[in-house]
Amino acid sequence: MKELRFQRLRGLSLVEMMISLAIGAVLTIGVVSLFTANSETYNALQGQTRLQENAGFALETLSRDLQKAGYRGCFSSGSSPYFTMTSASGIPYESDLRTGIELFDANGDGTWTPSTASLNAAVTGAAFFDTDLLTVRYLDDDEAYLNVALATSIEDITVSITDEGLETLAVGDIAAIHDCEKATLFRVTGRADAGGVTTLQHAVGASPEDNGTLALAETGTFSTNAAVSGIITRTYFIGPGAGTNNEGNAPLSLWRRENDNNSVELVEGVENFQLQLAIDTDGDSVPNRYVAPSSTVNFSQVMAVVITITTNSVDAIGGTTAPTWGCAANDGELRTAQDCFSGSAIDGLLRRSFTRTIQIRNQT
Repeated sequence: MKELRFQRLRGLSLVEMMISLAIGAVLTIGVVSLFTANSETYNALQGQTRLQENAGFALETLSRDLQKAGYRGCFSSGSSPYFTMTSASGIPYESDLRTGIELFDANGDGTWTPSTASLNAAVTGAAFFDTDLLTVRYLDDDEAYLNVALATSIEDITVSITDEGLETLAVGDIAAIHDCEKATLFRVTGRADAGGVTTLQHAVGASPEDNGTLALAETGTFSTNAAVSGIITRTYFIGPGAGTNNEGNAPLSLWRRENDNNSVELVEGVENFQLQLAIDTDGDSVPNRYVAPSSTVNFSQVMAVVITITTNSVDAIGGTTAPTWGCAANDGELRTAQDCFSGSAIDGLLRRSFTRTIQIRNQT
């Protein structure tokens, strides 16, 4: 009988096992590093895309409103509109169509030039102290034409409801009646809707905010080619957003307040907003100077507005630049004007500035 021989089985030696573990560790570290690098690249691309999209939307929104600033129907290139209030001080800031655009340059200490005393406290209280403010005014393009001509310019105004231009116009509001030769601001003191016709009253009152005269035209009157429009006033500013980012901080956002309504957050991640005016000082309709907003600027010389905004990635994704407004605490929390220091902390956000020049179309 043949003798059976058994071969003794051997396992891995300690050296072989250590080499295997080392190789496995290197491979694991490589996979983790690759995943981390891909994740960081993805986050960076997402951040870049987000800040560019936000900048595009913000600039388009601002451009559309600036191009409509001062629009008064076919009287847009005429002189300043007439008003029926007892004095100019009786015209609310939100309805003062005599000026189509107002800009306020930040001084960096919670004040602006020119003074913002006429602005609603809801804007100045929420606006970030180192960014500029912008107000534009124009007529609502949903205008309602007169049904009956005004024989003496003191009659009540009647317009067709089917024109659908006055849905939001209420008693106490300032409206404008206008044709191609003139425009007048007046306060609505009564409204009646019946039989397809809206009748607007403009009675005289005793206070500076009330109508001081019944006459809606300084000279002449208004025929059926005249229209009545509401006034749209929009103020843009930078303020803390309502949400939080991936580190629990509230990013700055672009906000807009329309007339006397509550402010609305438009674009998240807009951290800086700076304005310059392109003015024509020699009358050739070509800008030859760029100046900061101030009370000494002659707005009849303003040809364009230069907007520079800085947007960020909202979330911290390893960015290495400091906030452009220059005031962040070491923990990334926003500081106030009173305790702001020079040399802001790095907050991990990507950021980029964008500039656009917008021509002012409705110049007087």
